Amino acid sequence: AASLEQQETLRQSMMADIAHELRTPLTGLQGAIEAMQDGVFPADAENLEALHAEVLLLNRLVDDLRTLANAEAGQLPLEQAPVDLADLCRSQVNAMQFRAADKSITLAANCPDQAPPIVADAQRLNQVMLNLIDNALRHTPAGGAVTATVYANATDLFVTVTDDGPGIAAADLPHVFDRFYRGDRSRNRATGGTGLGLAIARQLMEAHGGRIWPENNADEGAT
Repeated sequence: AASLEQQETLRQSMMADIAHELRTPLTGLQGAIEAMQDGVFPADAENLEALHAEVLLLNRLVDDLRTLANAEAGQLPLEQAPVDLADLCRSQVNAMQFRAADKSITLAANCPDQAPPIVADAQRLNQVMLNLIDNALRHTPAGGAVTATVYANATDLFVTVTDDGPGIAAADLPHVFDRFYRGDRSRNRATGGTGLGLAIARQLMEAHGGRIWPENNADEGAT
């Protein structure tokens, strides 16, 4: 009974979150289109490009919601095969170099030549890594650094993404991986993503039997 009650609470909460997140961009689109119909805004290439960008964000939000819903329901298919996490880490760091350079941030990989082999869905782990690196780049000021590291102990294999940004407020730390949670209230979908990336990352790690969590660094930034 307690489990059913919890699931119903989660369902109601997610429906409220989805309604809230969809209402704002749809209201904006409706207002802009009506302004064009009334002749207030010209239906020129610049304004149509802005509408197109909003539609792309909505599509991304819907795709993220579908992924998250499937993952939370345990229905996300995993195509598992042997994976070298060190190689995956280096690949994703290389893929994000242009984004890092554009923000004047040093992005580096600190990985062994080869990590202990695991069996996992490489595409889904790529998604997690890209999400973590992207999030770190968002919160690191120009001139800062982000480092992705892979290491192992006797029983576990770890991947960390560390930045030297402002760190995470104590009140936000437990909620970083909650869906639609944004510690910086000034961020929106245009500047801060859909608010689902880290929630999806957590679900993907749990689907693999792993776990994911945030920590503040002793000096500055977060991991």
